[in-house]
Amino acid sequence: MLIILGAGFYLLTNNLIPHMITKIELDFATLEFHDKIVVGTIYEGVDLSQEQGGEIFKMIRQQFGDAPYVLISNRKHSFSFNPFMHNELANKQPNLKGFAVVARTPVQRMNFAIEQMFIKIPSGYFSNLKDAKSWAKRQLALHPNTQESARSIQNDR
Repeated sequence: MLIILGAGFYLLTNNLIPHMITKIELDFATLEFHDKIVVGTIYEGVDLSQEQGGEIFKMIRQQFGDAPYVLISNRKHSFSFNPFMHNELANKQPNLKGFAVVARTPVQRMNFAIEQMFIKIPSGYFSNLKDAKSWAKRQLALHPNTQESARSIQNDR
């Protein structure tokens, strides 16, 4: 099913297939929503602005609400952004429990090393999406859903 949401993005979903991902296409990126994991792919040549980064987190909040999640940046295209944005965006997302980068070149590895200086949450670098998703699942296991945790604390009283 394709739903046109306006403002340059689309929602692709299929509720008939179990574990089907939801995919949102923005003017500058694609976001794929898996179970508490979002894989973002920025398009070739984009100079990612803080406003565009904010739009990504807005879409994530709409999909996941208050649930904990991990963001995977799938860097299969060349793009640029200011790593200081992590202070203004990623570090201010209370439900973001991990940030992974999937990249394949030595330059991308060095760029991630610089980014890590600004990231205040667990982060990791991976050469493939499968390993990044495995790491993301381990991070999520450390941070169970806060709503479920609150209910279990209340029930223990």
